[in-house]
Amino acid sequence: MSAYQTILASPEMTSSYVAAVVITGLVVVFACLIILVLFLYLMGFIFNRDKKSKKKDNISASGSSAAKGQNTTDSVGKTSTVKSGISSEVVAAISAAIAMIGEKAGKKLLVKRITRSSKRGVNSWAQAGKIDNTRPF
Repeated sequence: MSAYQTILASPEMTSSYVAAVVITGLVVVFACLIILVLFLYLMGFIFNRDKKSKKKDNISASGSSAAKGQNTTDSVGKTSTVKSGISSEVVAAISAAIAMIGEKAGKKLLVKRITRSSKRGVNSWAQAGKIDNTRPF
């Protein structure tokens, strides 16, 4: 008799014993997976709650800053609102660049709103590196 046949022929290895071991293993694995999913859901809820409260603060702050904005008239005669955090030189430079792009395309482009990007602390080159290094195959 081979070793495999000896194990199968042993009196401890009954079919009910094998079924109990398999069922116990499956229950333990799925219980651990459920606990892990619940833990990750809880962590996501905790961390997203901080982001949601910051978003609400930013929305209420931007609503009040829009009321403090300066009204300016562009060369076409339309009135636009400039946020207090952006200097008039930056607005002029952006408007000039947009006008040059529109002139090359043969269209008249109008700047309606200029706002800062929401990610102030993120370096563009660092973000591009992260995207490049984590791109799937």
